[in-house]
Amino acid sequence: MSDPWDVPASRFPPDQPLPKLDEFLKWARDKVVPIVAPLLAEAFYSWDKAKLDAIKSQYVPNTLAGEMGCMKACYQVLGILYSSDTSKALRTEVYTRAMNQARAYGNAHPDKLKEKIDAAKAANPALSDAAARKEALEGWASNYNTSDHLFQLMAEKDLAGAKVNSPNAAAEQSIRDMTANAPGVYFYGLAVNDNHTVTLAVDRAADGTQKMYWLDQNKPGLSHEVTTGQLGTDLQKVQGYTTTTNIYPLRPPAAVR
Repeated sequence: MSDPWDVPASRFPPDQPLPKLDEFLKWARDKVVPIVAPLLAEAFYSWDKAKLDAIKSQYVPNTLAGEMGCMKACYQVLGILYSSDTSKALRTEVYTRAMNQARAYGNAHPDKLKEKIDAAKAANPALSDAAARKEALEGWASNYNTSDHLFQLMAEKDLAGAKVNSPNAAAEQSIRDMTANAPGVYFYGLAVNDNHTVTLAVDRAADGTQKMYWLDQNKPGLSHEVTTGQLGTDLQKVQGYTTTTNIYPLRPPAAVR
């Protein structure tokens, strides 16, 4: 006896439920998703407004010339949002992973590593062999010690959502879409133009109006408000290598299971 399911789809009568699946999916998309998506966004990504107040009162960038200022500033923000221990642990793990990548490259290219060590000692004869080696490796490690690596690590630990790569001009709408335009306080990690790290705080009202605050090494507290329609322009002003921004929604600790 032949399998009754092993027949072309065209042989099923039009009033059978299987061909109606596309209609059900359309109904779910149009009727269910608009209701459920904002609830999920608030449940997983909405922060207590007290954290916004804490940023306003506590966040003072503490960076020095020559440092990775924007990354250090981001870790400061994370220390307020989560805890100083969480921020330190993330920073340590990103650095450790980056150095492991650099060591692997150095082991695979010993001549290049020796060349960098020799150059470091020539520039500073007081450096020990170990210090010169560390300096050489850290130069390579910088490619793996970026905001994308930080936010991807946070995603691994359920402290951030999936990355959305957005053209700068569409970033404001992307941020709305990522949290279903739901009301609440939200924080987003931004890897801007493959060259700069920004934390964006968003305070969105029930009517959809929102205030956005740009947090980096130059902007203490909530001193830099990004007006509606201006985010893409501000992102585009950042010197970098692309015209896109990788956006990660940050998850509050209470949402992490």
